[in-house]
Amino acid sequence: MYGAVVKRNLANLITITRPIFAVVIWNVTLQVFCHSESFYLYSLLYAMAWISDYTDGRVARRLGISSEAGAVLDLLADCFFVFLLNIQVVVLGLVPMIFLLIMVEKILNYITTSKIMNKIHYSSTHFRNDKIGRVVSASFFVIPWAAVFIDSTFHDGGRKLILMGLICVIVLSVVSSLYRYYETYKAWKNA
Repeated sequence: MYGAVVKRNLANLITITRPIFAVVIWNVTLQVFCHSESFYLYSLLYAMAWISDYTDGRVARRLGISSEAGAVLDLLADCFFVFLLNIQVVVLGLVPMIFLLIMVEKILNYITTSKIMNKIHYSSTHFRNDKIGRVVSASFFVIPWAAVFIDSTFHDGGRKLILMGLICVIVLSVVSSLYRYYETYKAWKNA
């Protein structure tokens, strides 16, 4: 009995670990700024969060338990993780505030264009991905870790490196958003 319940909810249980990791990582980040040896723990927790993001959907598909609720839970867990840790690096002064606005636009673009495309194509696909958008969303995960790593390694000299990385992500985000708007418009016009 319990085996069936666990099997049905395994992917969602993996997904739920991401917000927990985000809160723990938030606290460990503050320790990294006081004690650089905490960076190994920080990196380990971050890797575990990445693994949970990588495996939850795969587990759901492999076990045949994919659902709209699971897709939404995954998106919410990702958003919580990404926003909490990116807000932290903004508060710590490692990343400019404008980056959070770029993230909000990208996530809203992803949700709205996916919903519109699904209505146009009468599809039940949860969310529609584009290759550039996947790189951008992965970057949203990586940036807090990279900013803390670069800052703790290079200190003030690393700020330019962080900024250059952010500019690349912002450019890719704009390209992805414009592509999604174009594809949505094209589908709407041909419908």
